[in-house]
Amino acid sequence: MLQSHLARGEPLPIRDSYRWFEEHNLRWIPDLLGVYQLETALDVLYIGTADDMTLRDALRRQYEHRNGVCARQANWFRYEVTADPAGRVRALLEEYREAHGHVPRCNALEG
Repeated sequence: MLQSHLARGEPLPIRDSYRWFEEHNLRWIPDLLGVYQLETALDVLYIGTADDMTLRDALRRQYEHRNGVCARQANWFRYEVTADPAGRVRALLEEYREAHGHVPRCNALEG
């Protein structure tokens, strides 16, 4: 799959390793702009952007507001630092839509 993305000149999926979505793992997230995914063992729940706050703050906010169904279901997260979070999240959402026929379910709830 990596070769097909490169051959078409498309952006790659987030390649950072998975981390447990637990508070102690959030302290290692950089204070930089970027994108992130919240996931279960089987499904991507949400692809988000940290463009008006840092990745650490965005993920901490998701963790602290785990009363929502999406954040409560998340077991894993991964992230990517980028200078253009808005553009990168659009590309990731489009890639997901092309592969699955829809955006992740929690992105769909946003409208």
